[in-house]
Amino acid sequence: MTVYQNPDSFFNAIEEAVDTAFSEFVQSTQGLLTSRAPVDTGRLASSFFISKALPSNEVTPTPWAPKGAKKVVRPEYTGKITYGGTWFITNNVPYGPYVAFDPVYGKGGRAFGPDWYTATVNQNPARFQALLRKNLRGVT
Repeated sequence: MTVYQNPDSFFNAIEEAVDTAFSEFVQSTQGLLTSRAPVDTGRLASSFFISKALPSNEVTPTPWAPKGAKKVVRPEYTGKITYGGTWFITNNVPYGPYVAFDPVYGKGGRAFGPDWYTATVNQNPARFQALLRKNLRGVT
């Protein structure tokens, strides 16, 4: 058990735990979207970018890989992710909305089939709560 000498150190520990939980949440969400997206060339799955304050305009270039190559890379965010501010996970491939929301195009989702995107997003509140509980347990 940690003994805090003053209230500031206790509240700093809480803030650090929340930042850590949020960073894990954002990165794991990006990872789930990447790993669950249907793969033809891997361009859609490899185009989920994390950004702060403004949506990213990045997209994995074309040609990405030959059809059927199944090449998937999760773009790495190199900055520090904290709870403050507005964070985005964007995907700018032009066919992204069709694959995310139309079962005809999303049927190849590697988890949850055509509902891969909706299922991932619907799980977000529970996943964030679990990560927050895990990280706050260390603050006593």
